[in-house]
Amino acid sequence: MRLVFLLISLGLCWPDSHGQDPELYMVFFDEKPAEAFDPFAYLDPRAIERRAAQGLPICDWYDLPLNESYVSSISGRVDSLRYSLRWFNAVSVAATSAQIKDIQKLPFVREVHPLGAPQTALAEVSTPLLADRNLDTLLSMQRDLMHLDTLLHMGLTGRGVRVAVFDAGFQEADVHPSLRPTFLANKVIATKNFYSPRASTVYHHSRHGTQVMSCIAGYYEDRQIGAAPDVEFLLARVEHKWWEFSREEDHWLAAAEWADRMGASLINASLTYVRDNYGYVGATGRMPLVSKAAKIATEKGMLVINSMGNDGLDRYPHIGAPAEVAEVLSVGGSLPMLREKIPFSTPGPNPDGLVKPDISAPGFVVGADKYERYSELAGTSFAAPMVTGVAACLLQQDPTLSPSELHSRLRQGGHYFPYYDYDLGYGVLDIGKLLEKSGNPDGVEYEVYFRSDSVILAFDSRAMVADSMAHPYGRMLYFHLAKEDGLVLSSQAVRIPNSAQYYYFRRRLKQKGYLRIWFEGTYREIWLEE
Repeated sequence: MRLVFLLISLGLCWPDSHGQDPELYMVFFDEKPAEAFDPFAYLDPRAIERRAAQGLPICDWYDLPLNESYVSSISGRVDSLRYSLRWFNAVSVAATSAQIKDIQKLPFVREVHPLGAPQTALAEVSTPLLADRNLDTLLSMQRDLMHLDTLLHMGLTGRGVRVAVFDAGFQEADVHPSLRPTFLANKVIATKNFYSPRASTVYHHSRHGTQVMSCIAGYYEDRQIGAAPDVEFLLARVEHKWWEFSREEDHWLAAAEWADRMGASLINASLTYVRDNYGYVGATGRMPLVSKAAKIATEKGMLVINSMGNDGLDRYPHIGAPAEVAEVLSVGGSLPMLREKIPFSTPGPNPDGLVKPDISAPGFVVGADKYERYSELAGTSFAAPMVTGVAACLLQQDPTLSPSELHSRLRQGGHYFPYYDYDLGYGVLDIGKLLEKSGNPDGVEYEVYFRSDSVILAFDSRAMVADSMAHPYGRMLYFHLAKEDGLVLSSQAVRIPNSAQYYYFRRRLKQKGYLRIWFEGTYREIWLEE
């Protein structure tokens, strides 16, 4: 109390004269002015090129500026105006409740929403999985698991594709050897610090964004880490290193508009907003603003690729925004050496029962670290950029792909597509399958029998013992029972010994639905009646 009294007496801090501290709000307007607008002056040529390639209009309602008289009127009534957001026809402001009551009376104000306050987190963990810290071995495992060398041999490196990275900072990115080729080739097109607008750089505060960049375009010595060393970058700092509040998600909204205007085709984000006031099932009926922005980004021709988060070991893991949105490609984490879920990766589904994650990639990888070093990185933060690099290669190959087409193709590259579950989605991204160059190996054949309440699988014993050196611990069997609408009622993953001839499990006789089974590349789908 003495310290507070001293600060007040010195004029360094004091209570609001009305007992109010400003909070953050979104103020939505009722209309936009029908004025002449020159999209060629507003948009980067690459944004126009992207829209033309996908057959989208050069400009639409979302591009039109706000009514400046509305903005000016609001600015004079609040503590501060943060962003003018064209996509939402709104401004974000810091204001007291008394100021907001005054604003709500204005005839051109459609509605006012407070920005939420719950925590959000970067999708990063620090779980060591290798004892020997052999980075060469880990790099080989993560690349081999996805068959990334296939892209390299095809000459696909992401050239000509612009990727926006939303993160907490890019400390040392401009000097780290992993990204030296990127900076020497002037592949960082623009940067913007939304979190600290007065800061002149994004190359400070956090290395997380640097690590993410290295998983897209970086090198470990002379070997590629990710898939796309030739992409162009737009770097946006939108979060704090250790904590953030979703009440400041307007940084994300403003960054999405900036990425669109600057010609990004992909947005990589490793942030998940898990908010109590929305709830896991959306109790308020309001979609988070970042989720709305991600949906709009899709309409504008950009695919948002977002990590699932690292709450998999929590008792009640919750998928966050915007990873829960159907249009967002949500990426879960797998082990680096096996196509199995890494324990910390947040599982799905989304609140509506939609398959999430969509796809998975290694969640324990080699990447850039501090002081020009390299280390193991753990988190779905690093699985997402591994997929983003692949997406950039697909766009290099076919720039006309729409976000929905690209989303669908990446899903179909899952190693056990069309099978799915809520741990890996459609599986770990397999470049051979994605590009139909190698696909899955010949599947192990099996027969399915039904006896009362039991389902019996009989395996081809010769196929089971063939190439057993590649499966020293056995082979994974996946099966689930799903309703007609696709909602999974129950699922299981079991390791089958190579010596096994049969496997059986029981089902509830009164449960009907689709029994789907995936085993070593062989897929079965059977409708079960009650």
